[in-house]
Amino acid sequence: MHKIDDALARIEQGKYGFCEHCGRQIANDRLAAIPETTLCLDCESENEKEHDHETRPIEEELLSPPFCRTFRDDSDYAGTDGEDIWEEVARYGTSETAADLGGKTYFDDPQIDGDEEPW
Repeated sequence: MHKIDDALARIEQGKYGFCEHCGRQIANDRLAAIPETTLCLDCESENEKEHDHETRPIEEELLSPPFCRTFRDDSDYAGTDGEDIWEEVARYGTSETAADLGGKTYFDDPQIDGDEEPW
């Protein structure tokens, strides 16, 4: 509601439709889509680029690059690391298909579940 009131005030002042940053006229298509906008597309894009880093949590700086901190084969770490956990989880299956595995795969003998009789 506040943005609408601001847009109405800009209309009364003769400032509606002009970018408050660069002063250029805002495209009619943009105003039709976002009537309360105060920035042209170029200034809005630039503003988003400048403030993008401000929207990310500060914790992400410690997590970069992802997964690198959990695979510790290159260190003397003797505890359980991310690779060990992945090996344990992968025993129960992955999203890999036969084409991902490489080598020769034959489909003549499909796996039979324990409760099924072979044909």
